[in-house]
Amino acid sequence: MKLTTTKPFPQVLNYLAHQSAGIVSKKQVEAINTYDVASFDVNKDIPYGDQNTVTEGAQYNNTLYTSGPYILSHKNDYEAIFYKNPGYMKGTDNEPHISNIKIRFIQDADSSLSALRSGEIHLFYGIKETKFDVVKGDSKLALQTVPSNSMAYLLINTKNRPVAESVDLRKAVLYSINQDEILAYYGGSKFKAVSTVSPLVATDLELKADSAKAKEFLNAYKASK
Repeated sequence: MKLTTTKPFPQVLNYLAHQSAGIVSKKQVEAINTYDVASFDVNKDIPYGDQNTVTEGAQYNNTLYTSGPYILSHKNDYEAIFYKNPGYMKGTDNEPHISNIKIRFIQDADSSLSALRSGEIHLFYGIKETKFDVVKGDSKLALQTVPSNSMAYLLINTKNRPVAESVDLRKAVLYSINQDEILAYYGGSKFKAVSTVSPLVATDLELKADSAKAKEFLNAYKASK
């Protein structure tokens, strides 16, 4: 497959591999999305995939098509209910073996971990790296880790500030960031990044903290004032 973007966009692979991307039925989406896009009315036009259609209540009208192992039936403020898709790879090793799954909505991560340790829930996806040792120290639990293409990054507030106008000042800030110290806080369970492109996409680029360069660019900024 060859993809040609209208403008240079090096992050395209990261975007295409994002976990929120999914395959949908063109026929079903077009059957539901019959409204005029230019005059879309949020109060009356309900597009395909609108969460109102799977939420318990007067607007419940599940029109979702599915191609994966489980089908979202309905949800409320407490949980979401999924049923086994009877047509998914039936008779193969990949056929789902669990009839239904309940996903609990627990806002606080520490409360989720407590629910896991007490047996209230059976799986907790997305535990904080700073809590890995807690899981490892609990004989009833097992920790599984996989590389993720999720990114976390810092943004500089440039509104009405000198850093918005000075390349030297921005470079001084850049070279003052020590990613090794950040990784140490997370127990080495994160990867270094150099841009918004996931480190899983090998670019051979690396950002290293350099106090000498930070001072050099800071002095260059001061000299320009």
